[in-house]
Amino acid sequence: MKKSIDTIERLEIMEEKLGIAVEGAYAIFEQDSDGDSYVIVNGEVHTVNGTKLDEDIEIILTVYNNKGKVISTSSTFFASDNFFMIKPFHFYEDVIEMPAKIRLYPVKS
Repeated sequence: MKKSIDTIERLEIMEEKLGIAVEGAYAIFEQDSDGDSYVIVNGEVHTVNGTKLDEDIEIILTVYNNKGKVISTSSTFFASDNFFMIKPFHFYEDVIEMPAKIRLYPVKS
């Protein structure tokens, strides 16, 4: 079973502070025939001023259930010294139930 997750929340004020934008985020929930469940989240990080990151950053993924409880978290690292304008990201996380909301936000690394 595959199901698109419609609620992806970005914290744009944090993106602005770090000079980036998270774009094209897409998330799906999948459950295989063994009953194992996971969420896949793809997207891109874009610089908004110039072509380079000012500093190393991480994109944080937080996955919530329908009661607002955190059911999974992860992060991915972007090094400023090898970043040029745009880079994709991909998360593949085990979850115990269908997510109700996904949150993506950047932090200094």
